[in-house]
Amino acid sequence: MTSEAKKIRYAVVGGGQISQQAFMPGIGQTTNSELAALVTGNPMKADKLAKHTVSNRGPTPSMAIVEVRRD
Repeated sequence: MTSEAKKIRYAVVGGGQISQQAFMPGIGQTTNSELAALVTGNPMKADKLAKHTVSNRGPTPSMAIVEVRRD
């Protein structure tokens, strides 16, 4: 397996269908990539996606979850 220092780290902006059904599962199928950040305006969706990221491994220790507020 690839060491942490050599992994490609992705940030997903928006938690829509393409992110959930294509991109995030694709990250989970690799050995050289990890989901580093989730950005969404929906706090409930952020919590749900963080618990079930890429391949149900849960968030990595270095993963950031950013909730965007629209005030």
